[in-house]
Amino acid sequence: NLDLKRSFLVGDRWKDIQAGQTAGCTCFFIDYGYDEAVPQRPYYKVASLLEAAIFIGENYGVDKSK
Repeated sequence: NLDLKRSFLVGDRWKDIQAGQTAGCTCFFIDYGYDEAVPQRPYYKVASLLEAAIFIGENYGVDKSK
């Protein structure tokens, strides 16, 4: 019972992002500057997996007031 609309995908290739978008996930693209096509938006561009994790935690984290 995975809720893909509330799931995240982090990838470094356009195919990763395309798969996440097709599944309905929120996507994060780690741009390592590969000599290949870049994904089509929407996605968040990040420098690392850590940056994506911090962003997710800060913006989609658990509401601690409940």
